[in-house]
Amino acid sequence: MTAEETLEEALGECADLLDVLLDVLKKHGPEPFLTWPIITTSPQHFPQESGPEVDRVAAIISRLARLAGLSAVPLRLEDHRPDDDVASIHQQPVVSFIGIDGDVAVFSLECLGAPDLLIATLCHEVALFAGERRTPKHPYRSTQTDTAPFETDDLIRAAVTTVVLGWGAITANGAHRFAKTGVIQGYSVRSEWSHGRVGALSAGDLCCLLALQAVVRDDELDGASFVETLQENQRIELEGWYDVLLPHREELCRRLAMPVEPPPRGDESEQRDREGDPRMTIVRRPIHRVRRNRTGEHGVVGALVGCGFLVALLLASIDSDALLVAFGLPVVGAVVGALIGRRRPKLFCSAWDCGAILDQGTKHCLKCGGAVESDITVRELDELRASKGERFDELAEAEYDAEPDDDDEPVDDDV
Repeated sequence: MTAEETLEEALGECADLLDVLLDVLKKHGPEPFLTWPIITTSPQHFPQESGPEVDRVAAIISRLARLAGLSAVPLRLEDHRPDDDVASIHQQPVVSFIGIDGDVAVFSLECLGAPDLLIATLCHEVALFAGERRTPKHPYRSTQTDTAPFETDDLIRAAVTTVVLGWGAITANGAHRFAKTGVIQGYSVRSEWSHGRVGALSAGDLCCLLALQAVVRDDELDGASFVETLQENQRIELEGWYDVLLPHREELCRRLAMPVEPPPRGDESEQRDREGDPRMTIVRRPIHRVRRNRTGEHGVVGALVGCGFLVALLLASIDSDALLVAFGLPVVGAVVGALIGRRRPKLFCSAWDCGAILDQGTKHCLKCGGAVESDITVRELDELRASKGERFDELAEAEYDAEPDDDDEPVDDDV
């Protein structure tokens, strides 16, 4: 049995990934695979950003594009989230690389999903950007449905690219994540659980590639910072693959055209900051600034202030004529308060998942990041939401009543 056959046998079902890895290395070169640090989701690599969620997503995309050496390409993130989008640990993030519009790389945000899966999703999409060039059909309103979906081979190449660029620990964790939450409701407990999966490769395949990278780089797993961030199942997979591939290190280096003696590593901070962030443009989702009249709230406050003055005058033992006037103070306070409330309405964001207070001159919401399109009243907001609900019901009913595809085979009731 030859050495190559022994290596193929050791890799098993992951042997095909070796050819994909070799193809990706031809595009990106051996330097990222051998010398770039393996990063994690720690604040060291992804500092906590303040501000709207869409701005944080844009910052992560910019940082990943910079780490991938794509700082020269301008970026655009289009926010197509629905009004009721809320980040949930049981929801799958939906962020898509759409294509290249002229010289601008276009990404689309449709759902935030689980925070711990979001960075893994962005790693895959930026890896697609690093390896693909295509133009969206609608440059100014791009969604994943506007272009032909990526082929499975493209998605597999993107997953392998994440390992080459040093993001394998993040995507391995994102390939499978189990989450469970519970809420006590009276005398019962309501539990929710979910399996989150990101990318075209399984956690085992990514751990195999991650172990292969560690073997070729001649790294020790003990004490490696990225190993400590892996989930238990992924860590067990990584250690198992490392032990299997370590005896074949010279053969792996030969197959991948890598030097047996790995080159010296550069300083991690120098590699991370070697280029500036690419220019990012955010196309924010449209929102409305809702004007809610506060006549009632201020009227009640004015009436209470008037009652306070009335009590003070009663304690002062004023004469009967002045007392008759004093009894009108609550009414006067209520009227004045109502007028003030009418002139100073409450302004808030129309998005269901936000509702943040907005200033009169604000151009976008500081909480959800939406761009203020117009000012509307509460009644107009109710009508707008009702119309959206009706359109959703019509679409759902049309999808339910749609005729089956021609490719669908009839079901035999006798079987």
